[in-house]
Amino acid sequence: MRRSTQIPIRSLKERGRSDFEIERIKPGNGELNIYPVDIEHRDDYYIFIYQETGSSTIVVDFQDVVISGNALFCIQPGQIHFGSFTVDTSAWIISVTADWVPLETRLFFMENFSSAAALDITSPEEKEAFNDAMQLFEKFDKHAAILSKQVVQSMCNVCLSLFVQTFQRASETNTKSNLRPALINRQFKSLLLSHFRQMKSPAEYAALLNISPSYLNEAVKETTGYPVSYWIHQEIIMESKRTLFYTNNTVKEIAHALGYSDPSYFIRLFKKMTGTSPQHFRLKYRK
Repeated sequence: MRRSTQIPIRSLKERGRSDFEIERIKPGNGELNIYPVDIEHRDDYYIFIYQETGSSTIVVDFQDVVISGNALFCIQPGQIHFGSFTVDTSAWIISVTADWVPLETRLFFMENFSSAAALDITSPEEKEAFNDAMQLFEKFDKHAAILSKQVVQSMCNVCLSLFVQTFQRASETNTKSNLRPALINRQFKSLLLSHFRQMKSPAEYAALLNISPSYLNEAVKETTGYPVSYWIHQEIIMESKRTLFYTNNTVKEIAHALGYSDPSYFIRLFKKMTGTSPQHFRLKYRK
């Protein structure tokens, strides 16, 4: 596979859509064109998958995810992914720009699903609700020319709300989502996505949130089980893995792009967090 110096970032505009796309995968389709099996990429939009039957195999940020039977899955902006469906798969795919995803929804998935995980649908009532919502959204899409943008977006929000509600119930976070520590954690995670290349110190994030570093650390650890520094390093290491795998950039170039003037420090951090050197990681995953 030809490598470049940048990981391709795809947008819905490249697919001829501006804000959203809903697509039905019917048995016999096989591979889906947004998941070419030989081209790793990332998108600047969300992908929500509602699978009715069949099986999907998707690789997301170096994790193999097998979605079997009736299940939900979400791919967030920036995650490298590729994969395919089996020929007996029936599924719905909603691709939607971040602007169309409510802030609470973005924060929810950012906080609770940093790793790839599918969620089985076990309730017949939930299955019926998803089927009805997807079919109605598809009809709205077909008649988008005569409907206002607000009406279509409202229908999109209904579908996304179903995803969030189901994931919330499974993760049991809905009962504590308004607690102060959880809110601080969500604010921190939002800042982290935008600033991890420039800001490496918990104190810098605490300053942006107008709280003390110790209180920020306490709130994040209470909510997630890990301190602030852990999440900063996780974001840095994940981005470095993506770049090591997809591009031919040197380790020194990657370190500088991630805000490290001393490549040796970056190498030590990578090895500490992953158990292997950046170069060995690249060789292992390119086999």
